[in-house]
Amino acid sequence: MRKFHPIIIPLFCIALLCSVVRVDASPETLEPQALADQALRLLDPSDAETALGRATCGAAVLMAVRAGWNDLPEKARGRLALLLQQGRPSTQAEYLSSSGRFRIHYDTSGIHAVDPADLDRNGVPDYVEEVGATADSAWSLQIDRFKFRPPPSDGTAGGGRDQYDIYLRELSRSGVYGNTYPENPEATTSTSYVEVDNNYTDHIYASKGKDGLHTALAHEFFHAVQFGYFSLFDAAWWQETTGVWMEDAAYPEVNDYYQYLPDYFKAPQVALDRFLFGFGDLHPYGSVVFIHNLYALFGVAPIRRGWENLSAKKAWKLDHIDEALSGGFDQVFPRFALWNYFTDARARPGYYPEASAYPSVKTRTVSVRPGLVLADSGRVDHLAADYLRFPSAGQLGGLSISLTLAPGARWKVFALLIQPGDVRIMEADAGGLRIPAWGQYDEVVVVPVCLSLTGSGFTYGVAAEVRSDVLKPARVVGDFDGNGVVDFTDFFAFAGGFGKGAASAGFDPRYDLNGDGAINFGDFFIFAAHFGESSG
Repeated sequence: MRKFHPIIIPLFCIALLCSVVRVDASPETLEPQALADQALRLLDPSDAETALGRATCGAAVLMAVRAGWNDLPEKARGRLALLLQQGRPSTQAEYLSSSGRFRIHYDTSGIHAVDPADLDRNGVPDYVEEVGATADSAWSLQIDRFKFRPPPSDGTAGGGRDQYDIYLRELSRSGVYGNTYPENPEATTSTSYVEVDNNYTDHIYASKGKDGLHTALAHEFFHAVQFGYFSLFDAAWWQETTGVWMEDAAYPEVNDYYQYLPDYFKAPQVALDRFLFGFGDLHPYGSVVFIHNLYALFGVAPIRRGWENLSAKKAWKLDHIDEALSGGFDQVFPRFALWNYFTDARARPGYYPEASAYPSVKTRTVSVRPGLVLADSGRVDHLAADYLRFPSAGQLGGLSISLTLAPGARWKVFALLIQPGDVRIMEADAGGLRIPAWGQYDEVVVVPVCLSLTGSGFTYGVAAEVRSDVLKPARVVGDFDGNGVVDFTDFFAFAGGFGKGAASAGFDPRYDLNGDGAINFGDFFIFAAHFGESSG
């Protein structure tokens, strides 16, 4: 039996599947006794008088406990230390999945007992068989189809040999969907075991019954797979965001991840990889939309390469994920930021397949009129964006926008020129944006994107005015060679990229004029509309 010491509390349970929750205080602000109470409830909910309103993330509690261990009441520290040393649960029965790869541990009586229903009368509860079938399905998808490595073998731990162990527990009173426990918390890879709920019928679960089991086990088993690549908590964001993606890859009809998206879309100016060790911060789970963007355009390859890079480097660094992406974040993140605008009521074909079910990204409306210079400003973190909407339909003249960008960051600023039939992307040059005859568009959306991989709170400023003398753009849509005119040289360059998708060799995002990840007739019609134009 593995013994755990309090000093490794934060690594004890780094992978707990979360459900949407809002609480009054994060662990960083909890008083020591309140924090101890939260941790004790997670690890030993037997004294809890009522179940929590919704399932939450236990990892945040354990991280906060570790950070504030010396401040916790002495009595609580002693009890927590004992709880953390208990190791794997003891159960009353076992079942081998059909593939023989998984050993399911369960109880037939007591608080952790599963439903005894056994319709096929083979002596094994139907729920236990469903767990086994779900685990086998997870292996087929993640190992056989997606070509991830199997999780590290734990030898004979848990009984048997080289079978992965899954424990069925009453988890609702602890407030979690499931737990994945790495057993070598000081190493970069680790054996592990998983706990999932014994029924998923309690009101705290957003996805209940088989749906709850399916998504939770897909998520948790992927953590077990991840721990064969890199198991330290440093990679918590990558672990959780790809874990949530795996739920939907396995069970796209459930859409459990929808519950997390508002926390990302309401704060696009926050770093993509932010991971706060606190209750209520579901931003890292909502950032799964980035993984969906990658998967839609490139398939599983960049996700798998990200894990392979961490395995090879034996350390967490966002640069290792950058290296796994085709063109790096410089290429994929601006397109991701563009896709995020076309959701909810603004959904359009060619972007997220489920965009109409996603929330709207947070924007600010900037209303300008002739004779008035209107200034606005904002702050964005690394790998983040902001969205400034300029209502334009029917306005005369052109829109001139000057930009002031913090020099300590790498920026890309573009405007979405939106019409009912198409979307055109205009990149800003050093001086800003000039959009002639801007009244032809329903709206113009200016998107400052920070491409730095570190840092936060980078400032930007815009000064916008409507002017009658804006007759030519600062940079013409379709001027690929930058000579100031859209001509046959640009046409031949465009033709060379025609038909390529984002995952194709030689794909050049400059020719993807509507940013949907494919160079096709939609882009050709945009190019044709600007052919012969010049900048000025």
